Amino acid sequence: MKESVRLAVGVLVAALLAAACTSNPQSSGGSDVSDGKTVKVGDAAPNFTLPTADGGKTSLSDYRGQAVLLYFSMGPG
Repeated sequence: MKESVRLAVGVLVAALLAAACTSNPQSSGGSDVSDGKTVKVGDAAPNFTLPTADGGKTSLSDYRGQAVLLYFSMGPG
């Protein structure tokens, strides 16, 4: 179970990094996140919390210092 959570968190981080790396001609190369801050290439990923499959919660900060891969699936993964 813990591996699937790590995988889910890793995919989300990858998506955030991909969004931060996309070019936006109206900005300085960052991507706006919901709290109004701009994420730029090289910035740390913003912390977030997601529900786990067993009804708990996990945050990106729970995995600080570890490689993280997020994986999203339409069904059981």
